[in-house]
Amino acid sequence: MTLIAMVSRMMTSNVVKHMLTVAAVFSPFLHLFAKSGQEGPLHWKWMSSFLNALGWALFAFFIGFVMLLDAKDQVKEKRLPSVFRSSLVLGIGIYYLLYIFFPNAKNFDFSKPVYYAALGAVSSFASIIIVLFVKAEKSIISSYKVKLQKVWRYVYSTRHDFKDEKKDENALKRGKLIKESLDNA
Repeated sequence: MTLIAMVSRMMTSNVVKHMLTVAAVFSPFLHLFAKSGQEGPLHWKWMSSFLNALGWALFAFFIGFVMLLDAKDQVKEKRLPSVFRSSLVLGIGIYYLLYIFFPNAKNFDFSKPVYYAALGAVSSFASIIIVLFVKAEKSIISSYKVKLQKVWRYVYSTRHDFKDEKKDENALKRGKLIKESLDNA
């Protein structure tokens, strides 16, 4: 495994998961940073109640996202149930994030059941989009890893081939590699 592939693997798996986990653990405590009696944004009377609701919604969202990142690394038999569980937690986080910013049906022209169904539908749709994005991100990263490995193999294999008799051969290799990379981009 090349150094670039190892760094890329570390960045996509552990560092992001750890950062999201830390954000999830500390997000329920956002309300501690509000000043006493400070007026809240939007429809919220107090800033502390807004930050408390936001913190718990972010907690569910971040935990769902970490679960999704963990699910993509599991074996195939366990991946689908894990993706399902993570998308449920992610959907709950998105639901409460939407609820924070669109709090009641009185502001809209439809009844409460329709309002809650719309929140549920939008959060379900958003969690599906996030799951598909993470799935696409994995395939995009793997294709770039293959391209990067080809470039490093070329650079490594031609580091001693700067003699005049190999100049044309190296130019052909370089042209082929550039054309292949541009065609797949």
